[in-house]
Formats: sequence, C-alpha cells, structure tokens
Amino acid sequence: MRLDKLLARRLIRERTTKVDDCWIWTGYVDKDGYGRVTIDYGDYRVSRISAWAFGILDDLGSKDFVCHKSFICKSKSCVNPEHLYVGDGSENQLDSVEAGTHKEIRKDVCPKGHEYTLVNTITEMGRSGRVTRRCRICTLDREAGRSKVRWG
Repeated sequence: MRLDKLLARRLIRERTTKVDDCWIWTGYVDKDGYGRVTIDYGDYRVSRISAWAFGILDDLGSKDFVCHKSFICKSKSCVNPEHLYVGDGSENQLDSVEAGTHKEIRKDVCPKGHEYTLVNTITEMGRSGRVTRRCRICTLDREAGRSKVRWG
C-alpha cells in the first residue's frame, strides 16, 4: 500500500478524537506518548504524516523535525496540523521544555539524589545560550574538594 495524502488524511480522520482544538490519535502510542503507524515497512510518527498530508512538510522522508506548538497544545498525541510546524532540533527541544514534557525538566533530584528545590537549585545561562540547572549541594561539595587540592 503506497501512502498518498488523501489516504493519510482519511487515516487521521478515522483514528482521532477531537478534544477541544486537538486531534488526539487513538491508534498505537509509543512509550514517549507519540502516535505511531507502520506503512510499507516504514515506521512513522503520525504527527509527521499529518504535517505532510496537510502541506506543512514537503517530503515525508526529510530530516526536518515536526514540532508541536507548545503555546497552543501540550499533547504529544495531537495530530492537528494547526498545532504543528516544521523546525530544527533546538526548536524541538525548546518546545518540550516550555511544554514541561522534556525528560530533564521532569527530574526532581540531581544524579546524586539531592532534591531540586528553590533553595538547592542554581539556574544559569550555559555556554551554548541554554538555561541550565545545577544542584547547589553538589556544586559546593565540588568547590570544597577543589580548594582542598589547591591548598592541601
């Protein structure tokens, strides 16, 4: 079966439920919350198929990212083309942070197990221009270790 835009639109229409302005995919959803479908031995995110079928994405096989407009919709299983846009990797990461769905933002403890609280979290602009956070306890421990090495 070769996928054309008319068939893709029909698939989306038949496998979604409208919730407010979102078109929620009711078919298979992967562990990350995105709708997925296999067509002609190819595995696709349904948001990508939707963007292609409704003219947002030119080529289904392109390397471009299909991103959700996080200021409109925070549902990863939404395939409404009005909630999608073509972007790059950094835009995709920023959208997931803004939507609160980025895997790092959901972490509430540092790698050593200290809780991220307002008092124990250092937030700063990283070298790349991105906002980063660090554990204050771990930072103080690291700095104390460095001063011992320097001053004996």
